[in-house]
Amino acid sequence: MTELKPARLSPDLIADIYSAAIGDDALGALANLVASLTATERVSLSIIDGGQVLEAAEIAPARAVCTSEDGAHRARTIRLAPGVVADIALNWPAGKPPDEQALLLLQRITPHIRRALQLRLRNRPRAIAPDRPLSALDALAFGAIICNKVGAVEYANAAAERLASREVGIVLRSGGSQVGAFLPEEGAKLAAVIREAAAGEAGGIRLSGRRQTALLLLASALPHEPNRALLTMDQEMAPPSFSATTLSALFRLSPAQASLAMALYEGKGFEEIAQERGVKVSTLRTHFAEVLTRTGAKGLRDLVRLLGSLPPLR
Repeated sequence: MTELKPARLSPDLIADIYSAAIGDDALGALANLVASLTATERVSLSIIDGGQVLEAAEIAPARAVCTSEDGAHRARTIRLAPGVVADIALNWPAGKPPDEQALLLLQRITPHIRRALQLRLRNRPRAIAPDRPLSALDALAFGAIICNKVGAVEYANAAAERLASREVGIVLRSGGSQVGAFLPEEGAKLAAVIREAAAGEAGGIRLSGRRQTALLLLASALPHEPNRALLTMDQEMAPPSFSATTLSALFRLSPAQASLAMALYEGKGFEEIAQERGVKVSTLRTHFAEVLTRTGAKGLRDLVRLLGSLPPLR
């Protein structure tokens, strides 16, 4: 362990801080490092998210005696993310005032502790129960995000990450750990929708994105998960959320029949489709009759309605 030295940062000390942050007992290792550097008798370190303690550790070196009422105490709060802070509390033995050199060193390593803890938060296991089949949400074509009341992301499915990467209304900041709006002026409105949803008041918002795109987002409370919200979203005027392969699997259509159903759903007419594919309209009509039989639709309008009601799966 790095020993107490003049108030300067060595490469080894900085490496110790980041190495401690990625270990299994990250908070305990960081608290132990701070105790060693400042010669305190007790150090406690905790991460607090929206008033709830996510992780905590306390180190009382064997050399120390119990803190008396005369012992010196210092506390420091480090902001890690919106609504998320780290609290460090230090106690020195009674009759032994804090060493100013140690306090100066603590001040200088605080920015590195902050970044190390942010790294820890970014890579820590999600707070959602591990037995929940969240991977199933990746099959959805629409975006789905689970976050706390301040927008700290606990899970984002693949569709949500794609929407964020294309900046279609939302962005995922801090390495994907914080959901926000693409336009800063819409950020406060989104934050309010998330906060209200986490408190049990469902709502929605339209968010503007890059190149005149827009996102429709719905927010609701997550059952049995206090102070958490489920955000579902899709691009305004999004393309069909199913493919010809999906239609083939659902209704046992041939590739030609499924492709025809897709084209009709997109608003194309029989003559246009026939010209594009170099086939007769009568051939398409034959395929269409089989599509109606296999889907149970009564006509073109009923077929479009049926396809529009399909769950958005990739």
